[in-house]
Amino acid sequence: MSARSEARRRGRAAARAARREARRGARNVGALVSRAVQEFARDQPFVLAAALSYYSLLSMAPLLLVVVSIAGVVYGADAAEGAIVDGLSGVVGDETAVVIEGTLASAHERGTSVISAILGVVGLVVGATTAFAQLQNALNRIWGVVPPKRALLHALQARALSFLFVALLGVSVIALLVASSVISALRANPLFGHLGFAWRLIDLGLPLVLMTGLFAALFRWLPDARIRWRDVWIGGAMTSALFVVGRLGIGLYIGRAGVGSAYGAAGSLVVLMVWTYYSALIVLFGAQLTQVFATQHGGGVEPIRGASLRDAPEAGAEPGKDGDASPSSPLEFVD
Repeated sequence: MSARSEARRRGRAAARAARREARRGARNVGALVSRAVQEFARDQPFVLAAALSYYSLLSMAPLLLVVVSIAGVVYGADAAEGAIVDGLSGVVGDETAVVIEGTLASAHERGTSVISAILGVVGLVVGATTAFAQLQNALNRIWGVVPPKRALLHALQARALSFLFVALLGVSVIALLVASSVISALRANPLFGHLGFAWRLIDLGLPLVLMTGLFAALFRWLPDARIRWRDVWIGGAMTSALFVVGRLGIGLYIGRAGVGSAYGAAGSLVVLMVWTYYSALIVLFGAQLTQVFATQHGGGVEPIRGASLRDAPEAGAEPGKDGDASPSSPLEFVD
């Protein structure tokens, strides 16, 4: 057999092996998504997303105010607020972004007395961390984890951790503003200004990288469980990709269905509610994908000290008892 024939034979064998690996990978991905959908359906996702959306809307003004305050220390409050509003306008539309901007402006108004200032700071901290506390409850449900029984201590720890994530959002805004400034300066430079396609990829990829890091940090530290960094990075990447694709789908749905137009003056608020609800569903499904991936292909899910994994329901167990996967009321998992 000639060397050329041997090379062709090896090439065909390599191509067949690559096709087999591709089919095996597709089957694995299909099985992963199928298992995630099944478990997601059992975790009451619509109830969890509705609760998370409700608390997110209540927390939006104090959350944005704290984030702007943190980012404003480095970059200026006006620049930070403008960056946040501009980013949200590309997601929820200009009219709804104006509502958010007005809410943020109203949140700036505070009393002048010392007591009013103290109460305002406490209200900001509690309000800004409420959405993250509810997200922790939802992730515990999806992770299949029962939190520790130390109610007061656990609640204080959860609030402290939630505030750290609020601070992380502020740091992310700073990073995005700094990166945007650097990119603008490089674009203005004649040496790099002609790289139009590369700059477009960077514009698209930078928020994706930031979201991957944020989701990975959420999945790693917020639930009362621990999974390996490798698993949460993969889960964060999957969730950020889902979020980007889902954001486009939500925008098309809101625009085509005329969600806000049917509600008159309240239309912008309704659009914001719909966007928050479906975004919560996407994030929770990404968390479910991460949990299934970690359980089947990664290092598994390990509860923190004092927490435990939710057991399968025992024979004869009544609905709503510990160990049953279904809540006895829609508000059972709402903090």
